[in-house]
Amino acid sequence: MHARIIALAEAELDTPPIERVLIGPRLLDKSRTCIARVLTCAMAFRLTNDQRFCARAKKELLAAAAFPDWNPSHFLDVAEMSFAFAIGYDWLYAQFTPQERSTLKTAMLQHCLTYTAAAYAAGGPTDKRVWFVKSIHNWNQVCNGGLLSVALALADEEPAVSRLIIAGVRKSLPLAMAAYAPDGAYPEGPGYWVYGTGYNVIAIAELESALGTDFGLSQAAAFDRTVLYRLHVEGPTGQAFNYADGHAAIGAHAEHTWLAARFQQPTAQAQCRTLLTESLAKNNRFPQCLA
Repeated sequence: MHARIIALAEAELDTPPIERVLIGPRLLDKSRTCIARVLTCAMAFRLTNDQRFCARAKKELLAAAAFPDWNPSHFLDVAEMSFAFAIGYDWLYAQFTPQERSTLKTAMLQHCLTYTAAAYAAGGPTDKRVWFVKSIHNWNQVCNGGLLSVALALADEEPAVSRLIIAGVRKSLPLAMAAYAPDGAYPEGPGYWVYGTGYNVIAIAELESALGTDFGLSQAAAFDRTVLYRLHVEGPTGQAFNYADGHAAIGAHAEHTWLAARFQQPTAQAQCRTLLTESLAKNNRFPQCLA
């Protein structure tokens, strides 16, 4: 895994940073590219202290910070870009100059946090672009996870807005987590299980890391059993039962591993290890376990 991360980071050193180019109504492809590059290069820097990787992650973040917006009309784009910025700002904080920190913080305030008052208003969202707050599917998990990431990254600098987001997420996220009841299955299929559950796990893990508590979110009905759903939705051929908006391919994912360890499911942990081994053996540019 260490070698793969370094190799992926090396491959990004000379690639140009993302540009604000929409695909249809979405900027999501660029947000996800930013996540993959920032996570990979920032992790490579923390593993090696090689300044080349730090510089590459900075380059990506500063390019996206210069965008006029992160496409709030399709709010998943904002949420995922926000996650990239939160991780980069937090993991590389000591490496940024004061001006760079100010630039990244300004981007997070203007392109992300500016929508939080409308999203988490007491009477419900007051801007149609942040309708995810009342949704019961993956948009809720992804958007709440992205905004929460920024809130925690800036909590010491912007405590008021961070408290607003944390309180809002605690109220909103359970609406989507109710879908795991009664036995851990996910109504959107295994593909969107990865997407929604991934950001759900990110939210819980970040709360525990930053604040020492997830405020009981992980105790949602059947959330402790959803890793077994992920285990059993894969057939003996290695393909998934791809109902709903899903595909048959299935691979290694970080949330799968986290859930298996957190809820002490050794069979699921063994499956995670097998899938990770298989993923690392393939020549994937950004294996799903990393991106």
